[in-house]
Amino acid sequence: MHLGFLVLLLIAICSPLGTLAAPLPDPNFTTFNTQNGLSNANVYNIVQDEQGYMWFGTDDGLNRFDGKDFTVYRYASDNPNSLASNNITALVIDSQQRIWVGTDNGLSLFNADKRPVTTIESRYAVC
Repeated sequence: MHLGFLVLLLIAICSPLGTLAAPLPDPNFTTFNTQNGLSNANVYNIVQDEQGYMWFGTDDGLNRFDGKDFTVYRYASDNPNSLASNNITALVIDSQQRIWVGTDNGLSLFNADKRPVTTIESRYAVC
């Protein structure tokens, strides 16, 4: 008697519940490219900060995405507070929510709240 009950219970648990369960929605993907704001099609690094911003490291600067628009931060030779280079090779967000930006010309420390960029001298960098 117990064996028959267990078999029925097992069949009930393992049977498809397709008629009872609602179908899963189709996933919705959005592709971002240079036509809708990304500075370069080559994205090498992606991180997300605590505020929800997505940061993309590309061949043409650091891109911040707020869910709608991109803001691009680039190297500027006349601005000592810009990135060390536009070629972003690494991105890391530390516990203080600062973004460490590795480039082919050194390391930059980007503070999203204060905006100035601190570049660590690359005299001994191996890039």
